[in-house]
Amino acid sequence: MKTIILITIFGILMIRRIQCMQCDCESVEAAGNDGEFFKGNWQVTHSKIGAMFPICGKLETSSQDGKKIIKLDDEEVGTLEIKCTGSKESDCEVKKDNNKITGLFRVVSTDNSNYALVYICTKPASFPKDDYLILNKDKDAAVPAAVENKLKELKMESKDFIDKKDVCEDLKIPKIKIISL
Repeated sequence: MKTIILITIFGILMIRRIQCMQCDCESVEAAGNDGEFFKGNWQVTHSKIGAMFPICGKLETSSQDGKKIIKLDDEEVGTLEIKCTGSKESDCEVKKDNNKITGLFRVVSTDNSNYALVYICTKPASFPKDDYLILNKDKDAAVPAAVENKLKELKMESKDFIDKKDVCEDLKIPKIKIISL
C-alpha cells in the first residue's frame, strides 16, 4: 500500500515537472504608463517569494534612447549588467549571454513617483522562476492602497508577500541598478 502511494505521489510530481518545463512566464498585463518609472531610485520592500535577491536590493533607474539596462552593484559579487529590449514600453526581455538567462521584467502598476508593482521571470534551462516585487521610494514603506487593489485584480493579497524588514534587517544589502538606454 505504501508503495502505491509513493508511486502515485512520484507520478504527480513528474507530471507537474513536465508541465512546468513547457510553461512560460505568466501573462501579466503591463501598466503602459511607466515612462517616468525608469528615472530615480527604488527600494524593493516586499517580495512574493521572499528570496534574498532581489528583496534586499535597491533599484536605480534611468532611460536613454528607449533602451533599459538592469545593473546590480554588490561588493561581494561585483557589478552585473543586463541589457534589455522590450516589445512593449513596460517590458524588459532580458538576455544575459554569459549565463544564458532569458527573462522578463514587467512594470505591472506604478504611479511613477512613489510605488511600483513589478513582475520578474527568469527562464533557466529547466522551468521559469518568477516573483512579484513591490517597489517604493522609501525602504520602510507599507504596501500602497493602489498596489493592494492591483494585487486583488491578480487574485493575490499583500499579506502573502514577504516584507524586506523581516529578511534583510541584519544583512548587507546589494544595490540593483536599472538603466534604460
